[in-house]
Amino acid sequence: MLPSLSYDSSMIRFLAFYSIFTFSLVIGADDYSATHEETYWFVEKEFDLPAGFYQGSVRSNLNWGERLSLFLFDEDCGDKRKNLHVVLWSYQSEEIKKKNPNFKVSDLEDLPITLDVKVDGQESRIVSGSIWSTSKGQLNQDVYLIVIQSVPEFMYEPRAKFLTLSVRDDDPLRKYFDGKERQYRMEGFVPVWFQLTNNCINRMNSIEAKSASDKE
Repeated sequence: MLPSLSYDSSMIRFLAFYSIFTFSLVIGADDYSATHEETYWFVEKEFDLPAGFYQGSVRSNLNWGERLSLFLFDEDCGDKRKNLHVVLWSYQSEEIKKKNPNFKVSDLEDLPITLDVKVDGQESRIVSGSIWSTSKGQLNQDVYLIVIQSVPEFMYEPRAKFLTLSVRDDDPLRKYFDGKERQYRMEGFVPVWFQLTNNCINRMNSIEAKSASDKE
């Protein structure tokens, strides 16, 4: 289990050490193939995010613009509240519009969706989320942002190499997606998680120090 958090220097030192250690692990990629090279976890640039939000992401093996992202928030630096965001592309809406000209991708916003998720080829698990937003991409693709309200423990305990994700075949929204499985490298997930936590703790400590200074 990941440690509970407190905003002190000992935790920061622990996080820094743990991140360096886990980044040093060498993991093979025999059962993974990708259509592009940028498929490793990274910390999103802070200036691209509102203050108080922390995001780390990894791109899917199929499309550069598809991501699996972890979000933490100032309120507890991820101790209890942490979301997963999944960005998926699809070109199915054009086919659907041939039968239903009034269909709009935005009609699917706020609807629940279930995913099949498995790590390292193990048995798949059902993960529930909801479609938070939809848009059109530069390639005229449908872009779906799916939010999962918590991080399932099986994604990081034990440590995973790869995660495979797809919309479940029996999900009512399945027809709006292409049916392809997406793969994500997961060896960098926990180190990035710790780095986001460290960034959050530093910011909160800075805010608390400034507040104390202002009261003096």
